[in-house]
Amino acid sequence: GDCLHIRVGSEDYLIDGGGYRERNIGENTLLPYLLSNGADRVDTAFVTHLHDDHYKGIEELASVYDVNSLALCPAFRHVLATTVDEVNFVQKGVRYELDSDCAVVPIWPVKSPSGTVTSDTANEFNTVYIVYYRGTKTMVTGDLLEEDELDMLQYYSGTDVLRCDVFKVGHHGSKSSS
Repeated sequence: GDCLHIRVGSEDYLIDGGGYRERNIGENTLLPYLLSNGADRVDTAFVTHLHDDHYKGIEELASVYDVNSLALCPAFRHVLATTVDEVNFVQKGVRYELDSDCAVVPIWPVKSPSGTVTSDTANEFNTVYIVYYRGTKTMVTGDLLEEDELDMLQYYSGTDVLRCDVFKVGHHGSKSSS
């Protein structure tokens, strides 16, 4: 699965949370990791999309640990089932200030779904995040597919939005992305 931990002062954030159908990643991996790193809660879990290998760990963690809120693409509004009380739907370009040194900005998708999002189409509404931290830009692409990568390149052509210091390759480095 896929997970990124961001620590800002005494606050802790995740981008995705991994997941595996045969193991409780939330309780057996994320919880011990967070506790050993002094975290007493997850302030916000930013989600790229709802496939198990990105989201299941967050749900499992939320059943045994304090996850204050979720943030994800509004395309998943009608298919989201969660134990987390607060759900925020991110919008492209809105800057989520974690503190004066760190921000998370969703930059993709730019379109709304024309139909119902299913497991087969979830990658098409995968949120891409840019994490700004002390002058370093990191792009987290989740399971963005090659077709959507090309669309994103065209959409941001002529800007420096996609220029990053760190690029986390899409779809775990599979042949369908990056």
